[in-house]
Amino acid sequence: GESLLAVSQSLRSMPHLHRHYLVGHLFPSSAKQYIRLRSNLCTTGKAKNYGWSVYCVTPVGDELTFRSWLEENAFGYRFSRFPRTRKTLSEALKARSVLLRGDLLRGSELFLPKVTGSPLVLRPGSVFFEKEYGQMSHVNVLVQVAAALQRARDQRLFDGKVLADVICFQNNPFIDSVIDPDTFSRFNDGAIQAAILRASYASELNYSRDYKLSRYMMAIFLAVVRSRESNLGEAVLEFMLAIYTEKLRFHKKHFSLVKDAIFKEYDMKAVWNCFGASAPL
Repeated sequence: GESLLAVSQSLRSMPHLHRHYLVGHLFPSSAKQYIRLRSNLCTTGKAKNYGWSVYCVTPVGDELTFRSWLEENAFGYRFSRFPRTRKTLSEALKARSVLLRGDLLRGSELFLPKVTGSPLVLRPGSVFFEKEYGQMSHVNVLVQVAAALQRARDQRLFDGKVLADVICFQNNPFIDSVIDPDTFSRFNDGAIQAAILRASYASELNYSRDYKLSRYMMAIFLAVVRSRESNLGEAVLEFMLAIYTEKLRFHKKHFSLVKDAIFKEYDMKAVWNCFGASAPL
């Protein structure tokens, strides 16, 4: 959107030249932002507006949703100290610190690895997708999850279609909508869980105000910790990152139990410590 606005500003020196904007795939933050962008670019105040053609529009949420990678860049992965049994994880995190300081994260580099040090991979047969999908990169998974969440926020889509209330967040500014913890049970693939944690707004993962939801979310996280050697717990580092950055929040009683569970396991404690370390511990 910003690039298109920059082009529009450059063309102001040629006011008598008709314009037609041709866009392949646009990723606005929301349906409203897309509609506003199209109006700003095409409205002329004259008898004939400028032209507009777009092949595909995918709202994916506010850019602040994706700040977690910027926060990660300050972590002390390169100073990580792990037990010998987690040597591959230590090496994977040190390699990640180099990637985060680079220009781009590609393919399967977006999400934190499993505790084995191997990257998260979308498993076959996920219920999130209706058809067979083969090998899918983290980028693809993240965009599709972010798009699904943004549709629920928008409710009224850019093409005028209105989604049913039951599948959307509350639009009342005085009521916070949170993601049902059961979502993480239904979609128990680590790559999808990681994408949900990264693409959600902090308010959508704030269970601190509801004791029952907080307890349920705590139970899911504790199960992930216990199952971290298996597929059911492969996104444990992503859950820990969300907790550390206070994006995923619990009732204060449950948060204490969550931290106890993390610090009871030496490898989990080592991960937690290297999140915040900027020098050797």
